[in-house]
Amino acid sequence: MRAQHAVSFTPTDATPTTGRGHARPNARSAEREHAVRGVTRGLTVRYGDRAARLPATPGGPAFGQAYLWRDDDGVTLVDTGIPGSEAAFAAAFDELGLRRTDLRRIMITHGHEDHTGSAAALRAWGQGVGDGVTVYAHRADAPIVRGLRRRAEPVLTPAEQPIFDSVSAGIPPVPPCQVDVELGDGDTIDFGGGARVIATPGHTDGSIAVALPAHGVLFTGDLVANSDGGLLLGPFNTDRGLARVSFAALSQVPAATVGFGQGDPLTGPEGAAAWRRLGERCAAGPDAVPDPLG
Repeated sequence: MRAQHAVSFTPTDATPTTGRGHARPNARSAEREHAVRGVTRGLTVRYGDRAARLPATPGGPAFGQAYLWRDDDGVTLVDTGIPGSEAAFAAAFDELGLRRTDLRRIMITHGHEDHTGSAAALRAWGQGVGDGVTVYAHRADAPIVRGLRRRAEPVLTPAEQPIFDSVSAGIPPVPPCQVDVELGDGDTIDFGGGARVIATPGHTDGSIAVALPAHGVLFTGDLVANSDGGLLLGPFNTDRGLARVSFAALSQVPAATVGFGQGDPLTGPEGAAAWRRLGERCAAGPDAVPDPLG
């Protein structure tokens, strides 16, 4: 069997900013400044040791990350960027020597615009090709992806407000996308040697992480972010207390490679060690979760 590859795709042209909250001379403010700098990244595709620079989405901001997993039977995407990101995905597929028709599945980690935005356009790549492209989302966020319900607004902290204002300005409306399979905690999907769905409510009601135990890979969605100052609770949560509970539980999932919705993935021995240290810290429970933006 061909070796599977985890690829991170970061559609970002937003400029890192601390907004109105400039650092004050104390450790808490320094942590927040590092966290802010970790929210936005450059547009990059990583494939093993290769990194390809791609054009940003024209006409608007782009941020967040998506991930590509390649099996013998085709490609699975974890998240889809904001609306209009399909051209960047097409460039990524070209760079990796893939065809549009190789796309088989789209896993949506939650119903925010930078994760669902291009799902409909990418699903259309499979029209008239075999079984097409199957879109998966948790049952609690599936109505948002389908355009049947507005997403809940996040409850923002003072530190998060300027970041949110910066990265969310100008995002176009998200086209509704059919969800073919609604997911629940513990479900298994047939890719990556058996992908396991982990419900992680708190960022949104229907947030999920996706684990590939056979390969030691974990995709966290936006629950966990990797900032310049280290791993932390991702911003823009609808229920921060519940998100902390989910974070503490997810940190106990063993992984050697971890991909985040915001920030660079953890890879190699150093990345595995960083994830292990987070788990040791958060074994004490939700109060131990690093949350400098809280």
